[in-house]
Amino acid sequence: MAIDFTLTPQQRELQLSARDFAGKALADVGKTIRHLPTAEERFLATRPAYEDVVAQGWLRKVTLSARGRRG
Repeated sequence: MAIDFTLTPQQRELQLSARDFAGKALADVGKTIRHLPTAEERFLATRPAYEDVVAQGWLRKVTLSARGRRG
């Protein structure tokens, strides 16, 4: 039995939107942390990217609530 992995139009829209957001929000993270000597410093330097994820509502879009629903 074949499995159909075709996305619905809503899923495709979310995929493209997430790709666009990630390309913008995460594009400079590597350059920002590359020169930092410790893992802790590198982690702490990613805070602005995580804050952007939350501010743009992506955390709610990709996590489940206590009731098992998105957002």
